[in-house]
Amino acid sequence: MNLIRFSALVCLLAGVIGCGKSEPSPVDLNTEILNQLPEGDREIAINQWSCVVCKELLSKEGAPQKSEKTGTPVFFCTDECMAEFEMNPRKFQSSLSQ
Repeated sequence: MNLIRFSALVCLLAGVIGCGKSEPSPVDLNTEILNQLPEGDREIAINQWSCVVCKELLSKEGAPQKSEKTGTPVFFCTDECMAEFEMNPRKFQSSLSQ
């Protein structure tokens, strides 16, 4: 019985400790890096906040990459994601409209 109580207490504490870690805010995570972008690009990138190819935060690996292949600026977390997008922008059309 004591083992069950101890296990329950451990699970409860793990849950409480985990509660202190909230989901990161995309804007908070990107702010430092995105502030390096020109103002107009910064606004677009903050509103987009995630890469349309891999869904990672734009600041995942430094300053985001920008493409205007579709006539509208789109940002990517890496050169690789931008290259994949530019090979087939239609594949990611649904991601762009979100």
